[in-house]
Amino acid sequence: MAELTVDIDEIEERMEQADAVDRLAEVIKHFPTFKIRYQKLTQGKSQYGMYNRYRVTINNHEQTYKYTFNDSIANTQRGTMSNDFTIFHSIIVDAGCYEYCDSLEEFANEYGYDLYENRKQAEKAFNSCREEYEALIRLFGAEGYEILHAISTNY
Repeated sequence: MAELTVDIDEIEERMEQADAVDRLAEVIKHFPTFKIRYQKLTQGKSQYGMYNRYRVTINNHEQTYKYTFNDSIANTQRGTMSNDFTIFHSIIVDAGCYEYCDSLEEFANEYGYDLYENRKQAEKAFNSCREEYEALIRLFGAEGYEILHAISTNY
């Protein structure tokens, strides 16, 4: 992958008022080989209601990453679906949760997990965020990840 040299602050400023369509266009501008696809798998149920579960595939520079995305309960009830950028944004947010925590303990404290009562649940979430962070670094590189983070800021 070629090294990208961009002004992160300029991207964040430009994206302040951008909608999902503009943000996705910005991703494609910086990563012309980027593609996102998804396929509905099942419907799940939480204490709040039903949600649709999708298998998401992200491609960039002949690299691929697949993950599961649970759409919002409100979208499922309305019979709609999150847009492409919202789905992609979810993995960027999860990756950031790992990036900004130096340890499982810090992650648990930051995101409200009780390690004494729910250690396995906290570890599962922490490891999932780490996997997504590592996937984005593999697909887009470290500077590319910074660009993605800037594009998704304040979304």
